[in-house]
Amino acid sequence: MRLTRGVCPLPGCLFLPRWGVLMYFLYLDESGDPKNRTDKVFVLAGVALFERQTHWATRDLDAVVSTNFITHPRPKELHAEEIRSARGFWRRVAPELRRQVMADTYNAIATNHHLTAFGAVVDLDSYPDQPLELAFEQLCIRFDAFLRRIRRQGVRQNGILIMDESRYEPDLQALLTQFRTSGTSVGPVHTFSEVPLFTDSASTRLLQIADFIAYALFRAFARGDETYLNQVRHRFDETQGTVHGLVHLVRQYDECPCFACQSRRHESSP
Repeated sequence: MRLTRGVCPLPGCLFLPRWGVLMYFLYLDESGDPKNRTDKVFVLAGVALFERQTHWATRDLDAVVSTNFITHPRPKELHAEEIRSARGFWRRVAPELRRQVMADTYNAIATNHHLTAFGAVVDLDSYPDQPLELAFEQLCIRFDAFLRRIRRQGVRQNGILIMDESRYEPDLQALLTQFRTSGTSVGPVHTFSEVPLFTDSASTRLLQIADFIAYALFRAFARGDETYLNQVRHRFDETQGTVHGLVHLVRQYDECPCFACQSRRHESSP
């Protein structure tokens, strides 16, 4: 299913029947090419947000743009790789201003306690086949577990995945339909209200936040640069020190020093 700007004027505002059910949106974006082994990893990641909080997250990123571009033309979209690499619009922006925009955006994400981050990092040497499908399954499992945890607290929450328009749209819609009917590798998921919805990332700041989460993971796992990830790692879903919202799919996870694998080892220990 595809969303267009004409469907709803506000990010996260979907014309869906309620029946008393509250909605969580998980905005997802990818980083890296699943068919390019030189990228080392493929990342699918983003942020979950309760339906009534989307406005405030959008406002935070709008403030980043308005504060840094008072007299200059303003960018239509915040895209981490383009900003850092001075591509497109950002070729005309001074390096110090680009660094400031990156810092302010990650600070806005880090300080918004309504955001819950999720991510799947697939090591392409360990899992060269179907890394997109593996990452997507892991995110569906973890988002479903997050919503079921909320339901156990007495609040009925359903979830919807919102993703940037891409060539993966038909495959991912079919996959979630399969997960809802015949189940994932760990069982069926029950909390999703729809197949993934796809829209243009320029039309919603929430997908731009997802882009920054995915980029932080890609920089950390593919380039060894944890600068951005260290700023937002506390946003990943966790309970009592166990990280549920991030998984690193690598063969020797028992030897990996990353905080996701450390948590995974702790969770699987007797």
